Amino acid sequence: NSHLFEEITADELCDRFFLSRSQLYDTFKKCTHTTLGAYLLTKRMNAAKTMLKNRVPAKEVAYLCGYRDYSAIYRAYKKFFHMSPSAHLSPNNDG
Repeated sequence: NSHLFEEITADELCDRFFLSRSQLYDTFKKCTHTTLGAYLLTKRMNAAKTMLKNRVPAKEVAYLCGYRDYSAIYRAYKKFFHMSPSAHLSPNNDG
């Protein structure tokens, strides 16, 4: 979690933990019951949601969550939450 927003590749993780790619993915899935990609997406989307609710500007949220621009995080956010990022800005929406 402390490296959630850094660009770390699977190969770097494999080197760090002395695992093959298949060992990394299998071990991660066994321990978390999800894939590495799904885990990262969930964590990043929930962080983005929290930042937006705290009124962090959307372009900054995109950058902080590892997206190159707002349109990229917008598409991922909408697919993940089934609503646009601006929907979570409403004070009456606990989403």
